[in-house]
Amino acid sequence: MRLFSSIAALAFAMWELTATAGIYVDKVDHPKKVVVLKIEGRIKYEDDLQFQKVLNEIKSEGYKIKLNSVVLNTAGGSPSAAIAIGKIVRKENLNTYVGPKHHCGSACIYILSSGIIRMAYGEVTVHRTTYEDSYPTEKLEKSLKQTDVENANHLFEMGMATQLIDAIRITPNYTNWKLDEKEKLRWGVHGTERLYEELWFRTTAKAKFYDTDIVRDFFYKFNDKCTKMAKEFKMTVFDCVRAEM
Repeated sequence: MRLFSSIAALAFAMWELTATAGIYVDKVDHPKKVVVLKIEGRIKYEDDLQFQKVLNEIKSEGYKIKLNSVVLNTAGGSPSAAIAIGKIVRKENLNTYVGPKHHCGSACIYILSSGIIRMAYGEVTVHRTTYEDSYPTEKLEKSLKQTDVENANHLFEMGMATQLIDAIRITPNYTNWKLDEKEKLRWGVHGTERLYEELWFRTTAKAKFYDTDIVRDFFYKFNDKCTKMAKEFKMTVFDCVRAEM
């Protein structure tokens, strides 16, 4: 059922918000207060403001986000809004998830790349920024250069490889570059923020009274099983490996 149906006033307010934003909150049938946070449909100008409002509502009502993840299924939209949402995702230490049957296209990459743990199991496509016909022709050159710099800076800040930035820059806006599985891994699109990963291994080893190398052996041993769990949106690989130890 959509939104927080047990709280009528909040549900009404959230419905008004999500009906225009493409940002949805699904309540999970779970003994604890858990929701699935989704971004679907076109990403529009100032959706970042609405995304922050949704997060604030979730926090104020004491809900937790399933797998601490933003579920993405969008062909893109406004790059500036997507980058702003991405900055919120990283600031809040959220993960990002693209399911096996989902699509993350165009501007969506700026949100996906911002996750602490990035689970890109579905289709990921990129291309150059495009502008509406109404945008003044005399401003195009300056705007294109500025946009390229801002987009690249965001991806660098999120830890992405230069190959991803190059793929975006050279792919015309009337087509798409579809990332294969190797490109997702090599370019950082499917992966984990470095500091989080290092700290996870150290803190897990300390909590389990193991050497870090032993934890790495567990991670390797259970990687296939835990990847399956992550694909099915049941647990992150990290949480699954910890549960198996």
